[in-house]
Amino acid sequence: MSDSKQRAIGEQLALDPGSGQAITRGHWLVLGAAFLGWMFDGVEIGLFPLVVRPAFQSLGLTNDAQIAAWNSVVVAAFLLGAAAGGIVFGWLGDKMGRVRTMVIAILMYSVFTGACAFAQQPWQLGMFRFLASLGMGGEWALAVALVMEYWPERHRPKLAGAIGAAANFGFLFIAVVALVKPVTQDSWRWMMLVGAVPALLALAISFFVPESERWKESVRAAKSKAKPDGSSPGFDWTDLSTGAAFVIAFATGFVVLFALLMWFSGAVFPAGGAAEGWGRSIAGRLSAVLVIGALAWAGSLLARRPAWFLAIAALGIVHAFAAWICRGEKTWLVFSAAFVVGAMGAAGSVREIFSPGLRKRTLLGIVFSSVPLIGTWAAVSGWIPVWVDQMTQVEAGKQFLNPPAIAKFDQAQDPQSKLSVLKVSLTDDQWKTVRQSTARSKAWVQMMLAIGAILGCFVAPVLGGIWGRRPVYTLLCLTSLGSCAYLFRCLDTYNLWFVIVVGVVGTVTAAFYGWLPLYLPELFPTRVRATGQGLCFNFGRIMAAVGTVYMGYLVALFGGDYGRAMAAITLVYVLGMVLIWLAPETKGKPLPE
Repeated sequence: MSDSKQRAIGEQLALDPGSGQAITRGHWLVLGAAFLGWMFDGVEIGLFPLVVRPAFQSLGLTNDAQIAAWNSVVVAAFLLGAAAGGIVFGWLGDKMGRVRTMVIAILMYSVFTGACAFAQQPWQLGMFRFLASLGMGGEWALAVALVMEYWPERHRPKLAGAIGAAANFGFLFIAVVALVKPVTQDSWRWMMLVGAVPALLALAISFFVPESERWKESVRAAKSKAKPDGSSPGFDWTDLSTGAAFVIAFATGFVVLFALLMWFSGAVFPAGGAAEGWGRSIAGRLSAVLVIGALAWAGSLLARRPAWFLAIAALGIVHAFAAWICRGEKTWLVFSAAFVVGAMGAAGSVREIFSPGLRKRTLLGIVFSSVPLIGTWAAVSGWIPVWVDQMTQVEAGKQFLNPPAIAKFDQAQDPQSKLSVLKVSLTDDQWKTVRQSTARSKAWVQMMLAIGAILGCFVAPVLGGIWGRRPVYTLLCLTSLGSCAYLFRCLDTYNLWFVIVVGVVGTVTAAFYGWLPLYLPELFPTRVRATGQGLCFNFGRIMAAVGTVYMGYLVALFGGDYGRAMAAITLVYVLGMVLIWLAPETKGKPLPE
C-alpha cells in the first residue's frame, strides 16, 4: 500500500463525519476516482446512440424497422447486463470492498467496449455490449457507496450532484468528439476503440484510492454477530416467497401499465397466427407472468448460498444467449433472466434488503429508479439521436429529388415510406452527403442532452436538500412529462427551437440521476448499502430493458414514427408522481448504520 493511501485512511479515521473538519487529500482521491469512473461510464453509454445506425447499416441492416428492432434488442441486452452487473458488483462490493470491486468493474466495461470495434454481425455487437454493461452497472453502485460513506454527511447533496453529473460529462465529451469527427459507416469502429481507455484509470485507482472505513467497520460488526462456528445466519424460506411474490406483482403491474400505454397511443397489433394471438392476449400475458414468477422462485430455491448464486447467474446468462442466438426466441431470454433474478434473491445481503425491515424501502427504490430509467432509455437518450438521424435524413434527402420523386415523397404518410422514396432516388454520393449532415445533427442533439443533464444533475440534489426529497421528485416527474409531451407530439422538424427543447428535456429527465445518488443511499444501512442501491437502480434498468423492447414494437406499429412511440412511453412519469408520497422523507437525517 502506498504512503499516500495510508495517509488518506488515517485522515478518514480521525474525521468525525458530523464535524466541521477540513476536507483532506483522501476525500478528493475518493471523489476523483468515483467521478472519473462514472464519467467514462457515461462515455461508453453515450457512444452507442451515436454509432448505432451507421454501425447496423455497415453490418447489413437496410431499413428502419430492422434497425429499430436490433437497437431495441441491443439496448435491452445492455440494460439487463447493467442490472445484473449492478447487483453482482454491488454484492461483491459489500463482500470484497468498494475499491477493489470498482477496479474490476472499470476493467470489464473498458475491455468489452473496445471489443465492439471487432464485431462482424449485429448479434456480436449485442454480445460485447452486454458484457461491457456488466461493468457499467457495477460502477454506479460502488462509486455512490464509496463517496457517500467517505465524505462528511453535510456534503451529501453536492456530492450526489457531482456523481450524477459525471456520466453526463462523459456524454458531452463523446458528443464533442462526434461533432469534430462525424460518426459514419466508415468511422464507427475507431470510436468504439476509444472506449478501452478507462482501463488505465482502474490501474491508478488500485494504487492510490483508500477504502471506505465505514465498510470496514460494518464487516467487523458482521463478523462479531456470526455464529460461534463462523457460519452465517440460517436460510429463510419467507424471504424467498416474498421475492417471488414481488416478481409476479411487479410483472403484472408492468403488463397493466403497458396495456394502458398501448390504449392511449391507439396502437393495434397486426394480426398473427393462433399461437401468436394467444401470446398477446390477456390470458397469454398473465400465463407468462406466472411462469416468470415460478422460475424466479425456483432460482431462489437453488441459490441458497452466495457461491451458488454466481454459478447460477453465469449459467443463466449463457443459456439466455444460446437460446436467443440459436433459436431466435426472445422469450427464453426473459425466462432465463427471471431465473437469475430469483437466484440473486438467495444471496445473503440481497435477502436482507427484502427482509421485513427494508422490504418497503427496496420496492419503492426500485420504482423510483425504474420511472426515470424507462423514460431515458425507452425514449429520451436512447432514441432521440436515432429519431434525429431519421428526421434529418428525410429533410436533407428531399433536396436531391426530382419533381416526380418529390410528388411521391409528399404522398408518403409516414417517415418509413418517405425514406423508401429516398433510397430508390438518391445516388451513393448524395447519400454520403446526407449522412455527413445527419451525423453532425445527432452530435449537436447529444451535446444539448448532455449539457442539460449536467445542469439538472447538479440542481436536483441541491433542491432536494432544501425542499425535501419527495417534493423534488414529484416536480421532476411533472416537468419531464410536460416537456416530453411537447417535444414528441408537437415538433417534427429539426431546427434551432427543436435543439433548445431537446436541451430542456435533457435537463429535467436526467435530473433524476442527481436525485437518486442522494436518496437511495439514505434508504439502506452500511452493511447492505451497495447491494440495496445497486439492486434498486439496476432492477430499474431491467424494467427499462422491457420498455425499450416495446419501444421497438411501437416504432414498427407507427410506421417508423419515433415521436409518437416516445410520447406513449413517457407517460410512465405519472406513476412516479403518485408513488413517491408512499416513501419516507429523509431530508436532514444521517445515513443508516
